[in-house]
Amino acid sequence: MVQKGGVIFGVSAVTCFSSALLLWLFVVQSEIPMDSRHSAELSKLEHPPYKQRDIDVVVADHNKTNQSSSEISSFSWGQVMLEDGSSYKDFKIWPGGSCNWDWTETNTHHKPGIQIQDVTEILDKDIDVLVIGNGFQAVLGVPPETVKYVEAKGVQVIILQSDKASDRYNALVRANEQKIGGIFHSTC
Repeated sequence: MVQKGGVIFGVSAVTCFSSALLLWLFVVQSEIPMDSRHSAELSKLEHPPYKQRDIDVVVADHNKTNQSSSEISSFSWGQVMLEDGSSYKDFKIWPGGSCNWDWTETNTHHKPGIQIQDVTEILDKDIDVLVIGNGFQAVLGVPPETVKYVEAKGVQVIILQSDKASDRYNALVRANEQKIGGIFHSTC
């Protein structure tokens, strides 16, 4: 034991401090998010530590009964940031998760616009409202067939320019009265 200024430091206190310092250095260097939202992903790791930007889909704890969607923390031309740290250009979001929206998967183009196949993944998450951000200049089309398909599933559709859609989406998430999903285009 070491005595310094009337305080006794045992070997276990020094060991504990050293372990905490090493853990802190490991987390800072590997950029692993240390909060409860990511504990499930961390416990499943079999590979060396990952960096969050390498993860394409963010999945939350599906055992929660009143799970809400992440809020959009910033939305600018070509870059969107979610409150959970995810970053996208174009993306889909639902209660408990989000993912990159790759237009090439469904051969989507500005005209005619969002295909039914683009929204089925979000609708499968049992949402009540689908917010569609069709670009800052509303160039991305939303065909009537897509709107009818979503409404036939009992889901309300809100279509707005992406900056306004982002604001509406966040307001709905904060109200926490319905399960909110969204699909957003972050440029034209």
